[in-house]
Amino acid sequence: MSSVMIVDDEKSIRFTLGEFLKAEGFNVFEAEESESAMNILRSNKIDIIVTDIYMPKESGLDFLKKIKILDSNIIVILITGSPSLESATAAIRDSAFDYLVKPVKKEEIVDCVKRAVSFRSLREQDDQLRNFSTTVDLKFSDNFKKIITRNEKLKSIFKYLEAISNTKEPLLIVGETGVGKELFAESFYRSTCRKGEFVKVNIAGVDDQIFSDMLFGHKKGAFTDAFSNRDGLVKKAKDGVIFLDEIGDLSLQSQVKLLRLIQEGEYYPLGSDKPEYTNSLIVTATNHNLNKLQQDGLFRKDLYYRINTHKIIIPPLRERENDLPLLIDYFFQVVSDELGKPMPKVPVDLYKILDAYSFPGNVRELKAMIYNLISSHGNYKLSLKSIYDHINFIEYSETGKKEDRNDEESIIFPKKLPKYEEILDDLLDEALRRSHGNQRLAASMLGITRQAVNKRLNSRKFIR
Repeated sequence: MSSVMIVDDEKSIRFTLGEFLKAEGFNVFEAEESESAMNILRSNKIDIIVTDIYMPKESGLDFLKKIKILDSNIIVILITGSPSLESATAAIRDSAFDYLVKPVKKEEIVDCVKRAVSFRSLREQDDQLRNFSTTVDLKFSDNFKKIITRNEKLKSIFKYLEAISNTKEPLLIVGETGVGKELFAESFYRSTCRKGEFVKVNIAGVDDQIFSDMLFGHKKGAFTDAFSNRDGLVKKAKDGVIFLDEIGDLSLQSQVKLLRLIQEGEYYPLGSDKPEYTNSLIVTATNHNLNKLQQDGLFRKDLYYRINTHKIIIPPLRERENDLPLLIDYFFQVVSDELGKPMPKVPVDLYKILDAYSFPGNVRELKAMIYNLISSHGNYKLSLKSIYDHINFIEYSETGKKEDRNDEESIIFPKKLPKYEEILDDLLDEALRRSHGNQRLAASMLGITRQAVNKRLNSRKFIR
């Protein structure tokens, strides 16, 4: 728990503020003036100092300058019974965290000190991250060994997760369906070295009562079928990590409870008016745009900013081209072992076909495609029919969704329109380039038959 020192020549103020903070669990020191406060600082670790501005011998502003010389990481909150623009300006200039006016209410001092604790924690993590990125030769083999990659973007994410591994603040994982958000959450858990369990919860489509019961548990008699007490998953995650997947689907009512859990570490089992507490680390994940959801009133702004303390965005498979051959070979081995079959040789055409595919389902979709391919394979040559069928089905399903197109997907025409025949040739050439010359795949991309592609190519040869 953080240590706070209150410096004020009025004993009653020291006592009152001290009682407020002790009730919130802070370790409190007291001093009546700056000299005795400096003695306490030299022999104790103090995180936050709350000091009066006007004191005998030395003012709080002069004391603030000494503190910053001694330890610039100590956060200083100034209080005064005689506020003035001059003193407020001086406080800001000399890096005071906040400026409170007497009489200081309990909510004011408690909120201010808690914000100071959070600020100090984030600043330390930021310093740790900068030092980590310049001094550490990161080794990913243990904590991230389940993530198959040679991609530099993913490696930088590994590095970031290692750097924040000691954090107590939430982590938000953003990425499309199938990119492996749970795998990243589990890898991050291993890097934290927390003693508790990794507990995962998918909260998509869950109403408030189920959410509360699942996470917080219930007391006997809380509802009709509550025949006995039951602990929730938050309690199971004590000293560990609780992973909440699909956070964007959480109801507004449940969001309030999650916010309290994150901010205070506090929750109420159903049927209980006595709070319980947790020290579990919260990791959330979503494939939604939370910023848009909160703008539309579907996601609380305070929760959005609270879970966004640490954030990673996992790139989709289509942006990790150098990983595709690696993943194909890996899944061939894994799926063959799962099915108890000898691993077939990977056809060279498979790399070319999949390299031209957009993978809307990402890594999960790739594994499913290879699973289907190998499970249908007998003792004959490996057929790629299931791969073509899958791609054709997905692209047929996506046909006509013009409203989903963004500006980057729209065709930009020159001022002088090209001839119709020229457009056809350019379109065919681009499809062949993307499919590495595979006419069947090029035809699939264009929504025409392979015979039509072949006919067009032959007519071009004849014309030339």
